[in-house]
Amino acid sequence: MSPTELAILDIGAMHHDEGNPMFKIDESEDIRALSFQPKIADRKTGEQKIDRVSNLPVWSVTALKMSDDPLEKPELITVSITSRTEPEVVPLATGFEGLEVGNYAIPGDGGGIQAAGLFFRASALVALEA
Repeated sequence: MSPTELAILDIGAMHHDEGNPMFKIDESEDIRALSFQPKIADRKTGEQKIDRVSNLPVWSVTALKMSDDPLEKPELITVSITSRTEPEVVPLATGFEGLEVGNYAIPGDGGGIQAAGLFFRASALVALEA
């Protein structure tokens, strides 16, 4: 594997990789699903991404991350999940099971980093108590 390949962390992988450690999200975090759409693998064809381990379609769920701290602003995040069928999302009444966060880096053409950030994934969607 080349140094460039080693530098790229697969942001679409739904399972732990040795080169891509994941961190559990504190269960006290208030993160609520708003909507979903298929995660696209190829923008030209519109083909939906398929998870390489489970062989299931990957969905992007837009969620609202809120804090008890009144000084911290709510934040929109995108969480990847796998599901054979379209997820059932009731806005603000659906949460996540097994929510994890990881990081990624994409090397630039001339060296350095072109893009980097965090990504979120979950094992399932769950109904939240009122």
